[in-house]
Amino acid sequence: MTVRFTARVALCAAFALLCAVTYHHYDVVYGLRHRGAALPRWVQAVGGGWDGRLILALVLLLAGGLPAGFFVMGVALACLFIGETIAEWRHIGRADRPVYDDEEDEAD
Repeated sequence: MTVRFTARVALCAAFALLCAVTYHHYDVVYGLRHRGAALPRWVQAVGGGWDGRLILALVLLLAGGLPAGFFVMGVALACLFIGETIAEWRHIGRADRPVYDDEEDEAD
């Protein structure tokens, strides 16, 4: 019974981390497309990149703290990426920038 519970917790932890990373990828792509701005370098450095997150996951695995570490990592990355997105959209909202225009609408 405890093995099933532990496996379920580990899957939930991995899913939480995956959600944060997926949101980050979405924000990078659509941030460039709609806001015309790349992520600040400090966000990229704190986020660790895929190689930094992989090394941290390996360290957590070797230390035996994988499920809890993935939950903490997922929450921390989600707060970082979502917080930066909110700050960027607030900044963009105050500036006079042209609204994104989809070129597909003009194709005849």
